[in-house]
Amino acid sequence: MVIRSFIVLVLISFVSAESIQISVDKNQLENGELLKLSIEVIDGEDFAKVDLSPLESNFEIISGPSQQTNIQWVNGQMTSIKTLSWNILPKKSGDVIIPALSGYVGDKRFKGKKIKIKVGEISEDKSNEVFIAAEIDKENAYLGEQITLTYKLYKRVDVNIAGIDQFQMPNFKGFWVEELFTPQRLQYQSKKIRINGVDYQVANLGQRALFPIASDDHIIPSVKVKVQLEVKKKKRRRDPFFDPFFDSFLSETKTRILSSKNKNIGIINYPQPIPNDFTGAVGQFDLDTKIDRNDVEVNDGITLTILLNGTGNIGLFSFPEPKFPDDIEVFPPAENFEKDEFRNQITGKQKWEYILIPRKPGTLIIPETKMSFFDPIEKTWKTIQTKMTEINVIPSKSNLVPDQGFTKKEIELIGQDIRYMNTGPTDLVQKGTINFNLLLTTYLLSLSIIITPLMINKITGYRLATANDRKINNALKLGMKTLKNNVHNNPFESASKSLYVYLKNKFSLNTENLDTLRVREILNDKIDEELCNEVIKVLTICDQGKYSPEAIGKEDGIIKEMRILLKQIDRNIS
Repeated sequence: MVIRSFIVLVLISFVSAESIQISVDKNQLENGELLKLSIEVIDGEDFAKVDLSPLESNFEIISGPSQQTNIQWVNGQMTSIKTLSWNILPKKSGDVIIPALSGYVGDKRFKGKKIKIKVGEISEDKSNEVFIAAEIDKENAYLGEQITLTYKLYKRVDVNIAGIDQFQMPNFKGFWVEELFTPQRLQYQSKKIRINGVDYQVANLGQRALFPIASDDHIIPSVKVKVQLEVKKKKRRRDPFFDPFFDSFLSETKTRILSSKNKNIGIINYPQPIPNDFTGAVGQFDLDTKIDRNDVEVNDGITLTILLNGTGNIGLFSFPEPKFPDDIEVFPPAENFEKDEFRNQITGKQKWEYILIPRKPGTLIIPETKMSFFDPIEKTWKTIQTKMTEINVIPSKSNLVPDQGFTKKEIELIGQDIRYMNTGPTDLVQKGTINFNLLLTTYLLSLSIIITPLMINKITGYRLATANDRKINNALKLGMKTLKNNVHNNPFESASKSLYVYLKNKFSLNTENLDTLRVREILNDKIDEELCNEVIKVLTICDQGKYSPEAIGKEDGIIKEMRILLKQIDRNIS
């Protein structure tokens, strides 16, 4: 039987009107139970400031500090009590010491004494009454292969849970994470689970798809959940003046911290050799290629669509850039990604739409684009490819402005401008009189000759401006994509390249080969000086990371920092 007591350590203050009390709510508890640590300042103006670092070796701080101020009147004498409290969890069983804590109240220093706590093992009949478990569908995986993780709460059918804190997923270092399931409320499955002859009810706390990325650690960390268990009090002795019926209503709650176990994921090496066109795709995929028409006039636009479907780490790898003929102007693709979950597997489709404008007549060939991926089910490399596309480019039919090559839409607009011209026979009029119809026709014809080239230039310029606007508007998206792809698994290279890709598209630059001086020159008058200096600082770290050991240890934060900077830059410029 756990003996509950209340330990209070009273300290003599350095100020006569003040005293400090350090206390715990019990000196004996079971493993997994919370301990409440309180520091009270009596008749003081300030809360205590205390160094809790000595606790770290034996205790984990679960919550706090919480503040509370109480005023008490006893025999006409007022007493104020300012309390700081923490919920702490012992890290081991046995005799555990709360070390002497020290701190300040105002500018006056105090120091307490050690407090001894006895932490007992949970009795066998209680050890498995409620627990959480991290369940995975595989313990070994390839980089990029999905691991399905589910956190579950198990409770014995005869155990009541009075309350549970909201479950928080941990940070999964070494994994890309996709959400599969997050419950809105705790709900137990209808089917009971029997473990070692004991029936349990099971609730799903959350489910995630984990994709291992290049990292030194691939550990599914332990998570903690705070639950309040309803515990019936021991029945009292038979009292002739009290109905024993009411004994069944006498219960109390006990707080317990449930912890899952760490799980190590083993990384399986890819079979050798690794294809040169492998960009990280792991799963099962297929490709489709569509073009809206194969016959097109010079300077007219066509749309080439590449569609990737599959199950796996879709959206987490880059697609090889198609090789287009030199006589085709290509604008950055509009990209669309749709994700879905099917039987707890990440599936989806990714689409790229390229606007192509051929500039010379003839037959143009867009060759196949190959992409290799690894199939973890069959444990082999596979290659898929787009279809070879042939485009028949014919000279423009318009002779008004031969160098422009009008599109069908442009010709329609021209036709609308001159459609009221009278091309039929005109009435003869007496010499010396004015034919107003002929005069009007001549005037409209002259006007159309002047206006039409200007209109065409405007329309063509609008097409190019629209394409250029797409580049500018997609600049942040393209930069983020570069960051996510993690070029060559090098976070420093990815971070710097993502900024260069962003600047190239945002300001229509001809190159991505920038340096810190050029970046400062571009951004100097477009963002505030502090932000500009931060950008240069991060770029410098990236350069160090690529060529010098000085940046060791900064790999984890550089991607996150550049992601924040890109958003800040775009917000300032926009």
